[in-house]
Amino acid sequence: MAGSLPENTAGAIDIPDVTPDAFTNMLSFMYTDTLDGLHMDNVCQTWSCADKDDLPLLMEICCDFVKARLNVDNCLTVLENGMDCHADEIVQHCLEFVDRSADVVVQSTAFAVVGQATMVGEGGMRCP
Repeated sequence: MAGSLPENTAGAIDIPDVTPDAFTNMLSFMYTDTLDGLHMDNVCQTWSCADKDDLPLLMEICCDFVKARLNVDNCLTVLENGMDCHADEIVQHCLEFVDRSADVVVQSTAFAVVGQATMVGEGGMRCP
């Protein structure tokens, strides 16, 4: 044997930048074609995990999931999560939603607490 594998000595492998929920969703999709654990709180992380592992169908499913559930109450939170995870396609959907619904979004409770980085588009994201 040329060398030992990390999992043989450590008992676990750390996968940086991947949440357990996102990893579970990815594995579930890969092995069973199901996504029972996908929800708005982990969809951006799941998209990012799918992007890293080159799973375009899972990325598309995540985008469709967001499009079907995006609303005034969650659009800014999903936008921030998407920016944090570099989920570019989800961020774009959120920006388009905010652009179409700006008059209502700015009156929402979420608008009062959204981070400055989200509002000024740090990280290279720009409103359409």
